[in-house]
Amino acid sequence: MRQSNLAKSDPKNIYLFIMIFNLSWFMVNFIFTDLLFMVFNGIFLCFTVISCTVFLGFEEFYFSSKNVSSFFEISVKKLQKKLKNELISFKNRKFTSKPVYLGVGYEFKPKHSRELHTLLDHGLTGATGPNQGSFQIQNLGRNRDIFTHVKDLEGHTLIFGTPGSGKTRFFDLLITQAIFRDDVVVVIDPKGDSELKDKAKRAAESMGKRFEVLDTYTLENNTSAFNLLGSSSKPTEIADRLTSLLDTKSDFSNYASEAICAAVISLHYMRRAVTISAIKNAMSLKFYFQGLIARLISYAFENSSKEALEQLAAFFIKNRIPFSDFPKLEKYMNISGKDIEVSKSEKTENADTEEDSAEEEPKSGKTLRKGTKKSASKSASSSDPYSGSLKTKARHLYQIYELIRSQNKNSSPAEEEFEHLYSMCCKDETYFLKVSSSVNPIMSTLSMSSLSTYFSKESGAISIRDIYMSNAVLYVSLNSLKNSLLCSYVGRLILSDLCSFCGDIYARNHHGPNISIFVDEAAEVCNEYLVQLLNKGRGAKASVTLATQTLSDFKKKFGSDYAATQFIGNCNNMIALRIKDADTARAFTSTLAKTSVYRRSKAVASRYDVYTRGVSETCNYGVSAGEEPIFPDSALMMLPNFEYVAKLNDGRFIKGVIPVVTE
Repeated sequence: MRQSNLAKSDPKNIYLFIMIFNLSWFMVNFIFTDLLFMVFNGIFLCFTVISCTVFLGFEEFYFSSKNVSSFFEISVKKLQKKLKNELISFKNRKFTSKPVYLGVGYEFKPKHSRELHTLLDHGLTGATGPNQGSFQIQNLGRNRDIFTHVKDLEGHTLIFGTPGSGKTRFFDLLITQAIFRDDVVVVIDPKGDSELKDKAKRAAESMGKRFEVLDTYTLENNTSAFNLLGSSSKPTEIADRLTSLLDTKSDFSNYASEAICAAVISLHYMRRAVTISAIKNAMSLKFYFQGLIARLISYAFENSSKEALEQLAAFFIKNRIPFSDFPKLEKYMNISGKDIEVSKSEKTENADTEEDSAEEEPKSGKTLRKGTKKSASKSASSSDPYSGSLKTKARHLYQIYELIRSQNKNSSPAEEEFEHLYSMCCKDETYFLKVSSSVNPIMSTLSMSSLSTYFSKESGAISIRDIYMSNAVLYVSLNSLKNSLLCSYVGRLILSDLCSFCGDIYARNHHGPNISIFVDEAAEVCNEYLVQLLNKGRGAKASVTLATQTLSDFKKKFGSDYAATQFIGNCNNMIALRIKDADTARAFTSTLAKTSVYRRSKAVASRYDVYTRGVSETCNYGVSAGEEPIFPDSALMMLPNFEYVAKLNDGRFIKGVIPVVTE
């Protein structure tokens, strides 16, 4: 079987030549011959056109050697009109979901693949001027409007492309349509592309949707304070989110998780807002001890244990703990008429201690220094009632806790949170500081003075839940070029918050709007929560669109080829713009269907005859067939800007061009 690109024996060129010849002859007959001969010639011309259409198809009338760009722009109004026409069209009636516009192109089939391999054999013609790649690939078929559907996008989408190939402009097209569909839209942009933000804002304003901005660098651009931990208040979930920011998992990260969990429990017991700054300040044995006391007081009142309250009052007096720190117990002591002052014996003991220290003053300088150190340590311990041996004090409180449980058989079951807080109070302070230090840099980065105003505001801060309930658009500008560490932390926390919220929607079987999530430069913010979002987000009607440059970005992030391959395997729609990395191109084409590609071979052999002293030559020609991906790796590296190939969830393989959305 012989194939060629522009060979004279190619059937389509023969038919095209016949049609042009008949058309020319028809014009000659129209001028110089009679009417009857012209009618017969016209009939033959119509027959030629019909034959070309039937045997070759209309899309076959092209010249595959032309190197003309198919790039175009589309206005917002024209885009809306295209979507509306497609929605009411006859061919769209069998679909229950709304259409999604993907530019112009054609369905890439095996016949196009064979033509492309022939072009590659002859050498693709590069584009002239500042453009990159070759436009010949797009001209292998007739360009038509390409549509897919929202249901197909729920299988998630992954876009590969080198810098400048058109990933951000692809996001423009998809984000604008998601806003037009009245979806809840969350855009995570590590680069902070101002044009992407402006287009999303204009689309939201045109639809009357609320538009929120979270900017980690230019804080003045923020429209509201944002709670990065807003979707859940469970201590274990918050601890998992914050420790997920650690680059490596180890025993120290487990201890850090316990410390964060205890801090959140203490904040709940003391009825304080759970923010990142509050958690950072609460990560101390002293604060855990205060939370333990607050919960024990509430527990005593819940079970009406008068004896426990008396023991707590005695414990406060003995350890010089101010009743004003715990108003609930102070109010009880005032109502019951109890004296909450320190006992006289303790006052006498303090006075004797002061006299002894005063008598030691006239002694030698050496004795004076020792006495000064002792008195300083005693005064320090007496000034801070929460210092000293917290382990012994916590054990005393735990005995009161067991007393309450023994007195009231109808009391609630043992509280795991209280038990965890007690175990943390019994730890050595030096050991605690050592094992919890791994998460301190993260907490400090997220709670800097400039950021705490927006990330740790105790009241009035919005969360992902507020974005969903108001059907709004959230644009997150991370500006990774200016602070890559903060970019990574904030991006991961938002993804974990989205994952938690989608889990709540799925568990409650809530029927609300679709959630469209767009993550540019996904390798910079990806974590295990993003994997869970890809695995289970469809149940919450969440569709995720990711963009990255190469597969190696995910391999580096996850630490193994297997994990990276598993990650991209969760995306049912894969789109590739120009790719310069061979591994990434191979990973994309390996998922495509195979097709038969015919290649010609030529073998020349020469033979020297000793007897006749002559040379004879033989030349053999052959054709071989092999199975190769329908789109070759090398062609991905020759795509111009804004041109793409896409493997869609509905089974189609598309070669297309995206437009640039304008006002």
